[in-house]
Amino acid sequence: MGNGMRYHIKFLFIAFVISTISGQDVRNDGCNPDMVFTDTGSPACDANDGTLELLQVVFRHGDRTPIQFYPTDPWRHGYNWPRGLGQLTPDGKRRLVCLGNWVQTSYERFLCGGYNSTLYPVRSTNTDRTMQSAELFMMGTFPPLGGISEDMMDRVPLNLYDIKRVPCDKDTLLRRDTFCPAARTEEFRVRKNNRRLKMLAAENADAHKCILANSGLPPSMDLFQMSTLLYDLLTVERQHNMCLPEWTRSIYPKPVQHLAGIDMFMTTYSPLLTRLRVGKPDQQFLETNVQEIVIAQFELNLFKKRCAGHDSTVSGLLGAFGYSRSHFPEPAAGVFIELRKKWDGTKTPYYVKVYYKRGSLVETLKIPGCKCMCKLTDANALLKPIQLTEKMLKSECEECGDDAECLKAKESQK
Repeated sequence: MGNGMRYHIKFLFIAFVISTISGQDVRNDGCNPDMVFTDTGSPACDANDGTLELLQVVFRHGDRTPIQFYPTDPWRHGYNWPRGLGQLTPDGKRRLVCLGNWVQTSYERFLCGGYNSTLYPVRSTNTDRTMQSAELFMMGTFPPLGGISEDMMDRVPLNLYDIKRVPCDKDTLLRRDTFCPAARTEEFRVRKNNRRLKMLAAENADAHKCILANSGLPPSMDLFQMSTLLYDLLTVERQHNMCLPEWTRSIYPKPVQHLAGIDMFMTTYSPLLTRLRVGKPDQQFLETNVQEIVIAQFELNLFKKRCAGHDSTVSGLLGAFGYSRSHFPEPAAGVFIELRKKWDGTKTPYYVKVYYKRGSLVETLKIPGCKCMCKLTDANALLKPIQLTEKMLKSECEECGDDAECLKAKESQK
């Protein structure tokens, strides 16, 4: 394979519309010392994983200020957030630079030649915090001449890198909820009828009553939605040394931490919902690229294809790749998808490896039904039920309202 293939990477930035701030210290993250590392520095199942041919990264923005309050929050009008609501904090900016540093170190041999906007495309949702996080991440991965200073981080955006952003109403990759009413209808059905959710709501009835009695949140929100808002907001306020109301002691951090984690993984509670929220709005990127590589004898731009993203894309991807521990992905958490070439005597000796990095922990994920090093053809077959083309996505996102038969018909058309 020509050397031009070896230096391709794709960064996709994901914005969590409702998210949380981690309680971990901001630090230059390392990897789990108990894990085995390949020549690129990424954790491996064994020492012979072949050569890395393609890397795609999906990650969350850094720590931020609140984006919404509950009606009775004493800090709702009692604190002047200096950067405004929904903006990155200094710790959040440093965390993204640290993530970029980790990628630079872990994939040092893969990132030869310095920054190139064609080889290393970046896409972000259309918010200030995500665009800034994307640039800070790239600053850590490809540091500018002269290094990175606190003043430089504070002045972001500096437009040092080519970062693509798309208006929310046109973004079918990272903000799919803005145009897919069928997904909202299916989510409502899941929230109303899922047995596990009903059981968890019953087990936490006292917490629900406490929230309703003290927060001012409307009864139209279910317990899991309330928990997401509260866990996010209370964590941010606590990290800014704000005193929390006495009534929150009985619900924070537990049980709302666990319930909010369940809410984040709601996309995996229904095959149809997973398909509409997580399925890629293009041909499956790995299979398509490999087919083109074979046909064009490796002379092509791997990144003319797009990948998926949304507010809950990190948790959605985790669910699609068999990660069953419901939780809130912390700031700068990311999913790493590697395409590797390992000669095995076949015409397409390509394998997929998936990792999840959160803080200093790097976990290897297994696609359900496959091994850690998953044959590419097997990976695409196993993930086929959630894969979409643009045409399929447009058709399946048509509004069904509360018509269960309509949703059932869409599911049967897969």
